[in-house]
Amino acid sequence: MRGAELGDAECMDEVGHRIYDAIGCCKGEEWTERGKKSFQWHLKAAQAGYVPAMRITAYMYSGLVVEKNEPESFRWYLKAANLGDEKSMCEVAKNYALGKGVEKNLAEADKWFAKINEDNYRRALHELAGFKTEDKIMWLDRLIDLGDPLALKFKADVFIIIWKTLSTA
Repeated sequence: MRGAELGDAECMDEVGHRIYDAIGCCKGEEWTERGKKSFQWHLKAAQAGYVPAMRITAYMYSGLVVEKNEPESFRWYLKAANLGDEKSMCEVAKNYALGKGVEKNLAEADKWFAKINEDNYRRALHELAGFKTEDKIMWLDRLIDLGDPLALKFKADVFIIIWKTLSTA
């Protein structure tokens, strides 16, 4: 706590984690109160330039412990991504792909996807294919191009659902 109070960003982030997990403090406090205190420490660390705290702040802005604010969440992911955080790069790409907190832009999503490793890319495509969007088939096709064994089955399942829906209409 002393380091955090003296302005050390890494310490601020650690205090945020400890408050969130009720380690050494906050016994008896409700989770929502702990979450808000935790968020304040993570936000301070993010504002001080600590990249892992930027990613956590972005995640918390998705409605975890503070009011959902997708544009603010995207802003923090983008800031961390621009500083080289690959997990944040992945989130930026997904947000562009879905239009979450930013205008949908598949070309911009692809620019960010090109910056991440194949494992993170594959995970992101699986997540995107799980959403009910008009782009579901496109994400599955990209997974098929990567040789993903489940993607072809998922794509077949989607077509079966579409066929059944159309045949009963």
